[in-house]
Amino acid sequence: MEIHMSILWQMTLVLPFTAICANGIAYDFPRLMFLLLVYSIIVTAYSIFDLFEYRMEAVTSEEEKLMKMALLYFKYFCYFIFIITAILGMLHLDSNTNDWQYKQKVENKFGTMPIYVWCDNCIFAIADSLIVIIFYGSSVCSVLLSMEYAFFTIIISMVGLNKMKKSMSSKTLAMQRNFLISLFLMSAVHLAFIAVPSGIYLTTFFVTYPIEYMPLSYLCVALVTQHGSGSTFILLTTNNSLRKVAVEIGNVYVF
Repeated sequence: MEIHMSILWQMTLVLPFTAICANGIAYDFPRLMFLLLVYSIIVTAYSIFDLFEYRMEAVTSEEEKLMKMALLYFKYFCYFIFIITAILGMLHLDSNTNDWQYKQKVENKFGTMPIYVWCDNCIFAIADSLIVIIFYGSSVCSVLLSMEYAFFTIIISMVGLNKMKKSMSSKTLAMQRNFLISLFLMSAVHLAFIAVPSGIYLTTFFVTYPIEYMPLSYLCVALVTQHGSGSTFILLTTNNSLRKVAVEIGNVYVF
């Protein structure tokens, strides 16, 4: 996703307008780049779900069967919402194919816009389109459901760990807890780096930002672009086993 954001798309979020401009090598395909971002986030969510489920299975037994079964159905419901969001993403692009009139409407509301937002490489989220509103609503639901799935998985995992205190050594128990905590922190940073900029972008539907808030858009782009690096840094600094391996590899290359 970093290659997509930093090289192919190189998006610029334009506040106070609901506009995203493309500046990368694929600048001629801004709508396709937006759709690829949506699909990349969905695929990332699938992989994070698998990571949480793998950690849960490692520390639970048949005693938590009912809770895991309920969580399984909840996961399938999340996948269903993801698929709906992906389909709405394609329909969302169709509603943005002819947005020249909408840009004129935005200019009438906010005043003169920067000249670069009038090019075809700059797309607007059409706030008065029902499909667009449903798409972003589905996206918000997907984020909230993902947070709930992670929370429920951690709860079940902690229940399983507490029941295994007698069958696990204190060292193994501490290692399993560390794995779970580091995975949670990594996912939280990953989610925050995506959810915060997305939330700021979505508020432009309802809040009129002063033009002085334009630098905030650069922060949003930086967070989205570097979400993978931030997540990796948190994982390496909080996971004891991975940190030791990273230090050993670093020592090999240094010495």
